[in-house]
Formats: sequence, C-alpha cells, structure tokens
Amino acid sequence: MYLYRPGVWVCILSLFALATPCAAEDILRVHEWGTFTSFQDEKGLSFSRINTDDEPVPKFVHQLLYEGPFSPTQLPRRVEKGITRSHPEVTMRLETPVTYFHLPSTRKELVLDLSVTFHGGWLTEFFPKAVAEVDGTTITNGKTLELRETTIGGLCWKGVRLGGDALGPNTDDHVWLAPRNVRAAQVTVGNESERFLFYRGVGHRDAPLRVVRDHHKNELQIRSPSGGSSGRVKSPLAIARIWLAEITPAGTAAFRCLPAITLTNEANQTLAVTSATFTAGEFSKANMPQLRATMHAALVEQGLFDDEATAMLNTWELSYFQSPGLRLFFMLPQAWTDDVLPLNVSVPAEVTRVMVGRIELVTPRHRELLQQIAASPPTSLKEVSQTLSSRQTSASPLERKQYLALASGRDDPTNLGVPIPESYRAFLALGRFRTSLLLDDRAPKNLQKTLRPFACEVESPGQGQEVHKRDERNQLERTTNRLAAFQRQIDSVRNDEDSASHTKPVLFLGDSSIVRWDLASSFPNQATTRLAIPELQLAEISSCMRQIAISHEPRVIVLQAGELEGRQGVAAKELLSDFRAIVKEAHDRLPTTRIVILAIRPSIRYWDHFENQCELNSLLKKYCQTDQRLTFVDVVTPMLEGDGKLRPELFLKTGTDLSQQGYQIWSNQVLNILPNDDDLRP
Repeated sequence: MYLYRPGVWVCILSLFALATPCAAEDILRVHEWGTFTSFQDEKGLSFSRINTDDEPVPKFVHQLLYEGPFSPTQLPRRVEKGITRSHPEVTMRLETPVTYFHLPSTRKELVLDLSVTFHGGWLTEFFPKAVAEVDGTTITNGKTLELRETTIGGLCWKGVRLGGDALGPNTDDHVWLAPRNVRAAQVTVGNESERFLFYRGVGHRDAPLRVVRDHHKNELQIRSPSGGSSGRVKSPLAIARIWLAEITPAGTAAFRCLPAITLTNEANQTLAVTSATFTAGEFSKANMPQLRATMHAALVEQGLFDDEATAMLNTWELSYFQSPGLRLFFMLPQAWTDDVLPLNVSVPAEVTRVMVGRIELVTPRHRELLQQIAASPPTSLKEVSQTLSSRQTSASPLERKQYLALASGRDDPTNLGVPIPESYRAFLALGRFRTSLLLDDRAPKNLQKTLRPFACEVESPGQGQEVHKRDERNQLERTTNRLAAFQRQIDSVRNDEDSASHTKPVLFLGDSSIVRWDLASSFPNQATTRLAIPELQLAEISSCMRQIAISHEPRVIVLQAGELEGRQGVAAKELLSDFRAIVKEAHDRLPTTRIVILAIRPSIRYWDHFENQCELNSLLKKYCQTDQRLTFVDVVTPMLEGDGKLRPELFLKTGTDLSQQGYQIWSNQVLNILPNDDDLRP
C-alpha cells in the first residue's frame, strides 16, 4: 500500500510510524482490482488480435475508439468508419479495473482529481466520463492511432465528487451489477454517478510470465520473459500466489496451486515446472468453489476488503470459472502494476491495487481443432451467423445468456436450432480467443493458406468463397506488380552500369532494409549498387537471380531478406532452402562471386518472432560454413543490450525500421569483411 501526495509516492508504513493509531481512519482509502489477460502459444509467445469480448459492458460506458471489442463468434470487419476494428497489435487486455473510494471517518464528501496511464496501451472504455489521451494528445472518438510498446494511453477525471446518494444508471448486465455490491462511497463526475470508477483497455505488451510447453516431458515451464520482451521487470518481484486451472465444457474443473516465485530481470529463467495436464480423477465440479475460495483468500490477503474480493470474483464468474480452457492465474505485485499502470490521486490517499494476471494457454486440442477446420469442405455460414447475431442482440436476457455461453464454448451449438457445419462447431470449440488462432501469422504457412477460405466465410457469411477468390486475385496482383517493379529496377541499374566506367560492384540485394540503407555514405570507398524492393521475398529473388548475375556480374553480393516470410509463418528450414536456391543460381553463372548473408534482424514491433529468427540465423550460419565463398554476418548481437533486449535507439519510432545508428552498426559489420575497392576492379 502507498500514500500518494502530488508528485511523490510515500510508503504508507512511514505514515504509521509518525501517526496516532487512528490515523488510518482519517485518510482516504482507494481500493482497485482488475485483470491483465494474455494468450500464449506453446513457446510462451503472445498472440495478437485478442480484442474479443465475451462479456460486453453496458452501452452507457464511454468508448475511446471504434476499434473496441468485437464479437468472439465472428471475425471483425476489415474496415469500419475508416479504421480497422480488430487491431493486429493487441497482445494484452486490461480487463475491468474497478476503483472504490472509502472516505475518512471525518468526511461525508470529498472532491478530488484522478488520472491513470497505461504504458504500452490504450484505455479504451471508461465510466464516468473522462478526458482520454494517447501519447499526450487528447483523443476523440474515431481517431486512428498506432499501438506500440512505447504507446502511453491515459484517462483523467477532474472534479470527482465522493459521497452523496446519487444512483448509477439502470442496467441488468451482470458484469456491471456485480461490482456494485460493495460498501464504498458513491462516485460522481458531472451528471454521471456509480458506486465505482471503471476503465479498461488493450495493450501491446507481454505478460511478466511466460508459459512454455515441453511436449516430450508433458510439462509446463513457468519462465521469465525473453530478452527483448516488454514483460521484463526492472527489479526483483515476488509472485506469492499462482494457480494452474483447467475448465471443461462439461463444467468440471481441476486446479493446482504452484509455489511462490521471485521474478528477476534475468531473461528466460525457469522459475517453476508443473505437469501440463490433469488426470481424469482430478476433475470435479466441487473444485470450482474450492478454486474460488483460495483466490478469494488471496485477494483479501493482498489488501481488498471481503466484499470487494467477492465482487471481483462474481464479475469474472463466467470468464474465470465457467469458460472452458487451460489458464494460469497469478497475483501481480503492486509494484508491477504501479509501473505499468500508474494511478495518481490529487489528495493524500492509502492506495491498494490488487491485480490478477491471467494467461490463457494453447493446448493440443486447439491444434487438432484448427486442423479439423482446415480439412473441412467450404460451406455457407450465413444461416448460423444470422441466428447467432439475433441471439447476441436479443431483447431476451435468456437468449443473450445463451449467446454468451456459446461464445465462451460452454454450450452445445445444436441448441441454436439450425444446421451447424462441423467446421463451425470446431471454430466455437476453440474458445474465447478463437479469432487469434484462426488469424495467427506465426502458424505454418500451409496451414494459414488452408484456413483462409474458412476465415473469409466467418468474416463474410455466405460470401466467403467470393471474398477468398478476390483476396487471391489481389495477392497475385501485388506479387505481379512487385516483380515488375523489381524487373524495371534490374534493367535500370544495368543501364546505369553500362553507361559508366565498369567496375564490378558490391551488389546489395534484398527488401526494405536494403532500400533505406544509405550506401554512398556508408561505403564511400566501394563501388556499390542496389537491387531492393519493399516486401521482396526470397523466392522472387531466386527467380531473377540468373538474370541479375548475367546483367551485373557482381564480385560480391550482400543479401538481406527473409524477415517478412518468417513473420508470415514460413518455416526456417523452408527459408534456408530459398537461400540455397539463390546461392545456386548465382554461383552457376558466377562461381567465384562472394556472397555475404546478413542475419535476419529482429525489431521492437515484431519481437515475438525473435526465437524463430534465431533458429533461421543458426541454420544460415552453419550453411555458410560449408562453402568458403559464403560469409554469414551477425548484425543481431551488436543490436542487443547486455540483458538481451533490443537497443531502442537503433530503431525509428515505428519500432520496425532501422535508425541511422542502426545502419551504422550494420555498415561497420559489413565493412569488416568487404574487400578494398581496388580489389573489385577488373
């Protein structure tokens, strides 16, 4: 617990050292609870697009953006009011922080200001009305924003009146009514009142824990985040309570309590190990209230009042205890919460913040269901989609409840009364974050390709095949245009070389990283030329390599490509085959040409692909050792800090493109292995 004074946080213990025994009763108490939710694959990497909402809040809640939560039984429309509704960068949900105020015994009313900021996220929904900011700029509805690890979203409530007897808005939504059952001061801003202050949001952050599945040992390894992860902590933090729980569609549950751990800034450290599965005998409906009781005790232990802990668990009854799935719960230290989600109160206050970390985990069953969907024949989902939509928006609470049960995977879709294709049954069985699994850009490329027709049908029921064909035509057109532009560049550069005194050049070949490289300044004593197009892929380079070799006759080729394909799910071994094909085409025509292969580089924005990039770089390094004409250049290691995290100054604000400092590192690495200009002349 902390005492806040404007600009300063002071440990509450120091107050007790100086105050009378009744001092705690004469200060405002602020209590807050909420959940940080993530979804991780078998490697402990965060899924994106998790902005699905199976428990929507009432319509009177204010929204920052149109990019808000979308139905978990559908894919979001690609564009709505000019912006995409599902954001591909959302890797964390900040779910329902509720803030209560307990007045000092000497006060019946109090006025204050309160603000909260989310490092790495937006605060997208709130009540009462607040002033919303992103990166210091006031935001109005519908504004297009970028979501990055460096984003800072904020809310500010001015003139918050505590006390009085003003009533909150009318609603029958359980997710809103449950938090009201707490003895706390009424909160009023302007003409809007409630028993609590509410907000929630989405972020581009990783959880502070990483859960890795070892299939061979059938175990889950609880690890610290990887080197460049936004989940890394600045100082050691104790996580006292951890639970692994699995809920079945039949309503039974199994759970185990894991030992306390201490999280340090050491990357990828194994902190605990547990079995990845539960035995059949461990599942029971009686386990549900036991899990709830242990979590209630932990919430109170962390500082919530009994009715506040009850309200939190009642609010999350569906999400925590009824929705099928395997999940890890843990109590987040307040120091972590205060660092990620700072809360400022304008008057002295004793602040207790109790947040639960929740990590939904991919299981072998998820993978089986995705394969089942991929193998299913095309079918129309128009009728089932219309039926689900009518239940979702029905005036009948019973029908809305049935929809939520289907959305969370708790109900049999047969009860809808319409034919349900097997592929859609499998889709519903994937659970709350089914959309993230269906659109996972880390999945194998061939699986993405076979899932795409179904995804189009979910997105546009009854028109999926037409949409898919249009997508394929557009993709073919983009590829054709890219190859045509590359061909024009090949011809243009060749003509320039023919018109100059011919010096066999160092040819820089690749994608956007090569495009943005200032070669003239970086290599003033070298004869250089460039063939590069944004999003140029290895297979496309290979198809043109023979012509490039004949036309340009480079003595040295510096190759940097493959990053895009790696992000799109192409396996490392498949990409290595593409590199081999390029080398073969070049050496068939120019057997003495030296080929320099630059390591696939990581980026801040796509850090979750780093492990796959390391796998490919390891294969490339070994491959280059088999031929003295090949050189592998490690441009990655100099880009990392001592703790394994990327150096932020090496990137532009996008978190993807290299800065001038980043290119300087690359230039130094390449200069070390390039021959002198005199050696390049015929």
